[in-house]
Amino acid sequence: MVFTPYLKNNMLKLILLIITLNFTLSSFVLAQANLPKVPETGKPETEARPGGTRTGNLEDNSCNSATSLNPVSLLAQGSRDFTASEFPSFWFYLPYTQQQVENIEFILKNPEGEQIIYRTSVELTNQPGIRKVSLPSQPEYALALDTDYLWELIIYCQANDTPNPDIKLEGWITRVEITGEETAVQPVYQSYIAQDILYDAVTQLAQLYHQNPDDQQYQADWKELLELLGYVDLIEKPLVLDVP
Repeated sequence: MVFTPYLKNNMLKLILLIITLNFTLSSFVLAQANLPKVPETGKPETEARPGGTRTGNLEDNSCNSATSLNPVSLLAQGSRDFTASEFPSFWFYLPYTQQQVENIEFILKNPEGEQIIYRTSVELTNQPGIRKVSLPSQPEYALALDTDYLWELIIYCQANDTPNPDIKLEGWITRVEITGEETAVQPVYQSYIAQDILYDAVTQLAQLYHQNPDDQQYQADWKELLELLGYVDLIEKPLVLDVP
């Protein structure tokens, strides 16, 4: 077969085009393979899933025998949760009495080093309700700025005779810095809500509402905050803060 100069020129262009396309495709595939996996909610990648993940059988354990509601964190709804406090409080709805639960343990970790920052047992009473776990105001428990911390709430039901918990809640908290001007709005919890610092918004409003249960403004604001957090079914649940 005889190739004319025209055909030779076109074939050369075709070969160069094929080589170029192959190189481009290979580069694209390599780049895709080297891309980091994007966490679902902007949290650091660890074995634990972010956003208030629950594990365990919530439908078939003795803890749930007297209630239709499950334990939940008022925060950690799959979005990034913030605090401006070195020693924040963590809020949970626990539908149990002390007779139904063998033990509840709260753990705060620095996930980068798998270091346990704080560990404590959660005391229950005879009244189910919304409770808090607060970090002690001591330097060794202080949260560093711009650091993600993993918390866990581990629940052992009364009939559990194994080392495995029946239920585990987990989520993330990050401390951020704010200025006095950013909290100039009164009441301060409204400023926290506007800045998405929901841990502190819940803490301040819950304490004010607990101290002033007949205040209509606090009642309305507490209802709106629970609606914002997606917990309409907890609006009528009591705040149980006076735990011995």
